[in-house]
This record gives sequence, C-alpha cells and structure tokens, in this order.
Amino acid sequence: QNSFYVLRLVLPKVYEPDAPGDGDEGIRFMAIFRDEINDQVRQFLSQNRDVSRVWKDALSVLDEPPSPIINAENCMQSLRNVETAVNGYLDAPLMVLVDEADRAAMTALTSTDDVALGQKRHANAMGASRALFGWLKDMRLRSGGGLFNRYFVTGITPIAPTDSIFNGYTSLTFDPNFANMLGLTESDVETLLSHVAKIPQETTELTRVLDVVRSCYNGYVFNGAKEAVYNPQVVIRFAENYQTLFRSVIFDQDFVDRSLYVLTDDRQELSERQVRLITRGTELAGALLASSKENAVVRGELPERFEVDTIEDQPLSYLYHLGVLTFPSTSNTTIVPDSVSLCVPNIVTNRMLAAKFVGVLAGEFGISRRFLKDPNVETLVEVLKKLLKKFKESPCMSLGDENEISMN
Repeated sequence: QNSFYVLRLVLPKVYEPDAPGDGDEGIRFMAIFRDEINDQVRQFLSQNRDVSRVWKDALSVLDEPPSPIINAENCMQSLRNVETAVNGYLDAPLMVLVDEADRAAMTALTSTDDVALGQKRHANAMGASRALFGWLKDMRLRSGGGLFNRYFVTGITPIAPTDSIFNGYTSLTFDPNFANMLGLTESDVETLLSHVAKIPQETTELTRVLDVVRSCYNGYVFNGAKEAVYNPQVVIRFAENYQTLFRSVIFDQDFVDRSLYVLTDDRQELSERQVRLITRGTELAGALLASSKENAVVRGELPERFEVDTIEDQPLSYLYHLGVLTFPSTSNTTIVPDSVSLCVPNIVTNRMLAAKFVGVLAGEFGISRRFLKDPNVETLVEVLKKLLKKFKESPCMSLGDENEISMN
C-alpha cells in the first residue's frame, strides 16, 4: 500500500440457479456479480477518499455534469472510473487483488447431475467474469509513463488458455518460488501451538500434539517445494479449540479415529455433487478409488491448465487443484506433463475422501457416515452390499464371488 492504491475484489462464491429474481438464471447472476463488485468499489472509495475527491474535482474543471464514480448499472464502468481517477488524476499505480475467481463457476458446475446443464451454468458464471478479466488485462497494458498497474488473481482451478480475453497472465501455480507460500511450515505450527493452543514448549504434550497435527493436516507438497506444508485453516481451528475440545483426550490411543469428524473442517470437504462429478467417468472414479487407499501413489498426467468440458479426462489435475492429491515427497516434484506421481496428503483428507466416495457409490451418505462414526460388522455389511450392487457393471472393477472385490 506504500506503492499502490489497492483494490480488493472477492467474486461471488455461490451460483444459485434457484435464487429469486426475474429472467434467466445467467442474467440474475450477472446482476449479483454487478452489485457485489460495486459494493467492493464503494468500500475502496470509503478507504481512499482522495480518489472520490479528485474524480469530482476533475469533472468540475472539465465543466462536465456531475457523474458518480460508481455506475449502478455497469460495474465495469465503475472499475474503469477508479482506474481513471487513480492513474489519470492522482498519477498513481493501481493494484487489483481478485479472490475466489472461479468459486461460483465450480459451484455451478456441480449444481446438477446433468452434465450439459452443469457446463452451461459454469459458462454463465464464468461469463460474468470475462469482462473483469478483460479489464485487468487492458488495465495493465494501459499503464505507462512510470505507472505500472498490477493484478493478482487467486482461485481453485486454472483458467483455460484458449480464452483469449485473459491470455496475458503469468501462472504461478507451479512456480517453485511460491511452493511454500500458502501453507504453514513445521516451525509455523510449533509457534502456533505454543501461542494459540497454549502448549508449553519442549514437553511430551507438544510432541504428541505435533504427531497428531502432522498426520492429520500436513503433507501438502507443491512443485519445487523445500518442505511439506500444513493446511492453515484447519490447523488454526485445531489450535483455537485445543484447550476445550482436545487437550483432555489427546493421549488416547485411538484419538484420531474417534475424533475424525471434529478434526475435519466441513467447509473444506468435497460436496456430494463434487464427488458425483468425479465418479461420473471411469478414469476419475478409478483415480479417486485408487487414491483413497492409504499410502497409495497414483501416476498420470498433470497439465498446468485444463478445460471444464474435459474434466473427466484429466482426473489427477482436477483432484490436485481441489487439494485432494499432492506430490508424495519434496524429492519428486518435477512436473513432467505425461508422468507424475501423486498421493493423498494426510489421514483427514484420506478418510474424508473414502467416506464421500463410498457414500456416493452406496447411494446413501448416511450409511458410510454411520460406519465411520461407529464401526461395526452390521453396518459394514450393509455398505459392502450396496457397493457390490453398484460395481457389478463398473468397467474399473471386477467381481469374483460375492465376498470379493478387486481392482482391474
């Protein structure tokens, strides 16, 4: 902020096809998108009152009629007005930070079991962002004369390179310089457990907690990483709740198994529809099932970008970007497009993945959840019967007698 005026934009997170409103669902989403962008421009102006001031002063000097910097009907005009005020009137550069770039689009893709309809909704959601991406590209190109506008976009999935409106960006997803940026290191976690969870350093308690947290939340290895990193959201949540939820039972031998659903952050779980999307195709289903086996390593392609309409042909890429798969070690992180090794990073992800997968295949999430929460023979038999019935016509499985299942 010492060098730039910083405009933060968080794009809509949810695509709601059944939301109230007039007209086509794509038009409704465009209206939601417009209003949210304008709200965030309004927040930017409240934090940078000199931008609004120079806008009004410039219109006065030009003897033009008063025109608000925020255009209620066109959020892109609002953004262009901000750019004009910052670059043209304040003679300063603009940095735009965009988060959740594809959250609504991926929600739209998994909003239905109908493949074509899901892709149409995805296109509707991404369509609302196209003008924004185009403005970002042009904003950077327009900067000059000592002014260098910048943007930084984060999301879950890589944007397809075939979309020419936003083809001038540099992808940092596989850049080794950023491999450890988005996770917590071992040292970070030790500090967090000491200061937030209030665990004394160099004690048996801290050693035990580190073992638990490492097995549950560590293991994320990105391209060129020097060490595996921890999922920051769930580690922070664990530390904040340690004294009230976990301290009294942390030394129990079966602590992780019994506390699985407390240790899991349901906001980061795969949704039922996401798993249905994954299991629609043979390749995705096979990769997911193979991955859910503990300590399993799967091999295949990991392109830097993929197309939504070919997601079923690029299972490892989709699962990698969802955070379900990662590199197995820091010594094996070289990207070779047609040959990479990936694995599930930790126990919590593995159990969550297996539970959701079994739940979808069995047709009832309730049965698999009941079994994982309270393992017993009767519930296991019920789950397996449903799996046997489901797998009878699956091309990625073969059945022997009724008591045997094996992978092809």
